[in-house]
Amino acid sequence: MMRFTLCIGHKEGESFVADVVRGTRAPFDPVEVTKSYATLLKDYRLSKAFGDNYSAEWAVSAFKECGINYVRADKNKSALYLEVLPLFMRGTIRIPDLPVLTRELRLLERQTHRSGRDTVDHGRHGMDDFVNALCGCAAYATGKGKYAYDTTLQWVG
Repeated sequence: MMRFTLCIGHKEGESFVADVVRGTRAPFDPVEVTKSYATLLKDYRLSKAFGDNYSAEWAVSAFKECGINYVRADKNKSALYLEVLPLFMRGTIRIPDLPVLTRELRLLERQTHRSGRDTVDHGRHGMDDFVNALCGCAAYATGKGKYAYDTTLQWVG
């Protein structure tokens, strides 16, 4: 069952701290959830949200109506998961104690393909909505690319 998720976090030195991880389970009214998440973002004094390409242009326009600029990721979720892996390996990521998030993290599967390229995804019949929000936020907050920030960042998945 799909969930509409949100993570708000920030970088502390070389570490990442997830301040908020939320998810709304289907069935839900996407417009109402967007309004609720936009209010939460504004409570953190945020006006921009980064997110995946799910639902394409709808998310951009729905958040815009709520006064939030939604920026779509330039990386797929597997690339984001691999980018965040060193944070977990070094113990420089702090996440809330959410059983659903912990379960999703534990059930991720990494595969090396014949080409030598690695991918990470949930297993068959698995879910990764909370992980997607967490890892997207962590990757963009701690990354070295054009989306790296030293302040609070959010990811909507």
